[in-house]
This record gives sequence, C-alpha cells and structure tokens, in this order.
Amino acid sequence: MVLSSTIRGSLHSKHRMISHPMVVVDVPDADPKNTSRECSVCGHINKGNRKNQAEFHCQKCGHNENADINASKNMSSRGICQLSRRPLSC
Repeated sequence: MVLSSTIRGSLHSKHRMISHPMVVVDVPDADPKNTSRECSVCGHINKGNRKNQAEFHCQKCGHNENADINASKNMSSRGICQLSRRPLSC
C-alpha cells in the first residue's frame, strides 16, 4: 500500500486500535506537476492533451482515457520510480 505522509499518521493511530497486522511503506510524495497533461502510455506532455476536465487524448500517440485515471497512472509511476530510487524516466 502506497500512502502519502498525511494519511500515514492517521493510519498508524487507527492501527493501534485494531489487532490486525498492517504494513505501511514510507514513500516520498511524488511531484504532481503535469500529471494531468502527461500521457501515461508514451509520456508526451502537452496542454492540448486535455480535451476538457474529464477527457484525456494524447496528441502524439492517440491514447484516450478518463483524465483522472490517466493522471493517477502517472502519479503511480512516479511513486514506483521513487521507491526504486530511479530518476523519473525509469
């Protein structure tokens, strides 16, 4: 489970109240810059990739997806790169 530092403290408190084992992975917060404009398939960043608030369409490779899903994939990739201590281009 990958958690932001804000949520981590709350979960530690709740964990003390229950007897179920829980593993929390400490992950530095990923930089969200351009995640809504970046294609999760090819990495192309362009303001025009966002057709509107809800739709993402990559101008380079043609990838179409819900904008929030696309941005969350980019954030997830950035978090994984930080876990493995590789640069963002990993």
